[in-house]
Amino acid sequence: MQRIELTNRSLLAALVCLLCTAAGCDKPTADAPWSKKQPSVSHQVTATSYPLSYFTQRLVDDSIKVLTFAPEAGSTDSWRPTRDQIVSMQQSDIIFVNGSAAPFATWLPHVTLPDSKICQTANDGLEIADMIAVKDIRIVHSHGPEGEHSHPTMVAYTWLDPEMAAKQVAVMAERLSSTYPALKPIIEASQKKLAHELNQLSSQISDCRGGVDASPIVLTSTPDLKFLTRAAGLNDVHLNWGEFPTAAEAKSQLEAKLSSLSPRPTFMLFTSEPPPEVRATVETFNLTIIVFNLMAFSPPEGDYFSMMRGNLDRLKPIYAHQQNQTAPKSIELDQN
Repeated sequence: MQRIELTNRSLLAALVCLLCTAAGCDKPTADAPWSKKQPSVSHQVTATSYPLSYFTQRLVDDSIKVLTFAPEAGSTDSWRPTRDQIVSMQQSDIIFVNGSAAPFATWLPHVTLPDSKICQTANDGLEIADMIAVKDIRIVHSHGPEGEHSHPTMVAYTWLDPEMAAKQVAVMAERLSSTYPALKPIIEASQKKLAHELNQLSSQISDCRGGVDASPIVLTSTPDLKFLTRAAGLNDVHLNWGEFPTAAEAKSQLEAKLSSLSPRPTFMLFTSEPPPEVRATVETFNLTIIVFNLMAFSPPEGDYFSMMRGNLDRLKPIYAHQQNQTAPKSIELDQN
C-alpha cells in the first residue's frame, strides 16, 4: 500500500533547496553587540536538542564539555536563547543542529552564529529520500517582491527512526574526530557501539510487526510522528493539531478526515495527552488513543534508548489488532 501524504523525491529536493533559502527570512541583518566573533572555549560542544546532546555525550569522553541549549517541553516555537547562551554557543568548537532538512531548532534564523562551527547533521547525513516534507502545512507571510507566500514544512523529529539517527551519529562522529583528532579512536569505538544499539532498535521495530505485511492506517494529531510511523511501516494520516482544537472543531475535522479513509483507522496517535473534552470527542469515533514521546527534551529519568523502547511498546497494540483482523477465521462445518 502506498504511504499517504508523503512527497516524492523531486519535490523533496525542491523543498530542501527552498528551505535553505527561506531560512534567511528572519535572519538578523547585523550582528547584535554580543554576537561579534567570540574566541572558542577549548573542548566545548553545543547541541540544540536532547537526542543530539545524548549522542554527543556518548561519542566523546569527559574531556569534552557538552552544552544543550533547547526549549523546555511545550515552548518549542516561542523559545529563544538568552544573550549568555548565544555567547556560549559562539565560543563552542562545534554546534550540532538538525539543519533545514529537518528543522527542530526554529530559533536558529533569529541569532547569529559562526557558520563554520555549525554541523547540520540531518542535511549532511540524510539522503533526499530520507527526508519527509508535509504539503498541507503552510506558514503564510509577506515580505519582499514575492508578496504573500509560504515555506513548506519539513518534519523535524528524525531521531524517532533509529536508522536516521544512526546516519546523524555518523556525521557527528566525523566532525568530532576532525575537531579533536586525539580522541578519534575513542569516538570511532563509541560510534560503532552506538550504531549497534541503534540497529538493535530497528530490529525491535521489525519484531513489533510480528510478520504483519500490511501497513495499518493510523490517524495522528500532527505530522511530528512521521519518522517513527514510517520506520514502523504504518500509513500515517495526520491532522494539524499543533494546538488542540475545541471539542466542536475536533468533531468537525475528524468527520471530514475519516470520511475519506477506507478502511477507517482504529488508532489515533498523539504526542501529548489531549484535553479531556478532546479525548472524549475522539473516542466517540471508536478511535483508541495512544500517546507517544517525541523525545526532544531531556527526560526526568532514563535516556534516548529507554524512551525509544517505550515508544516501541506503544506500537504493539496496533500490530496486534492488525494481526487479529488479517488472521484466517476458522469455520465449523455442520456435521449433520
